[in-house]
Amino acid sequence: MDKVLVEYNSSNGIFFQHRILDREYFVKASSHAQYEFVYLMKGKIELDVEGHKKEAVAGELILIDTNLLHSQKMFNGVQTELMVLSFLPNVLPRIVKFGFMRIVADSPILNFGLPAELVSKYKLSEKFEIIRQMAEKQDLQYKDLHICSEMTKLIALISEAVDGVTHIDNDYMAKSNKTILLSKCLNYLNSNLTKKIGIEEIAESLCCSKSYLQHVFKKEMGVSISEYINTQKMTIASSLLKSNLSPSEVADKLGFEYYSTFSAKFKKFFGYAPKDVSVDTMILNLDVENKKI
Repeated sequence: MDKVLVEYNSSNGIFFQHRILDREYFVKASSHAQYEFVYLMKGKIELDVEGHKKEAVAGELILIDTNLLHSQKMFNGVQTELMVLSFLPNVLPRIVKFGFMRIVADSPILNFGLPAELVSKYKLSEKFEIIRQMAEKQDLQYKDLHICSEMTKLIALISEAVDGVTHIDNDYMAKSNKTILLSKCLNYLNSNLTKKIGIEEIAESLCCSKSYLQHVFKKEMGVSISEYINTQKMTIASSLLKSNLSPSEVADKLGFEYYSTFSAKFKKFFGYAPKDVSVDTMILNLDVENKKI
């Protein structure tokens, strides 16, 4: 049997798909604003999340956070059946949304999801089946409301299952969550170094407080976020100046509102002004640094 059927695709961002295949099949790499559950009923798939690969087998439930690049591969000659449920965060009540954010933050420790024994123990497959039946019904009134109700119950059960993984101690869990937060923060910073970056906007994008983000960053990196941004920008600035861009062009390219601010930061960092930079200056500075070492 060969079936890739979208059972439901709501205007509110709820999506449900049922796949049954026994041939090689690729789901192309994508990232999106929805959370995604993949429940593997039969067979196996190869899952790739942000370059980390895992072979998932029947009975496992995979949890995928928002905006992660992920893809799937199904194998020729292996009958595989799975259900995919995805949904936008704003369809859930606030308390459920934050509970789910905690789950997906923990999921990399669990190899992107829950093993078959926990899925069976907490009867998560039964909730998936209920949601599938609702998704199939064409005449069900207030379908989104009914499905969201079952999704809330499903997430509550998943929370219990995650808490029930006794071999993961709390210290390791907390450390992993901080590692994930730091990784996302660094990705954000490195992608926006040519802009004016505000710590408040970074914290908001990562759904955490400014003070907590600053604390984790300083503890793990040994420098503040502002110091990290300044170091990276000055390093880029020196490279751009060496490529014969004018100091004012470099200041504008790196998101400085005033040239005087850029010039002062550059002089404090390197010991000489941007207008004094030349290839010879760079070589001389490198020689001095080597002698210090």
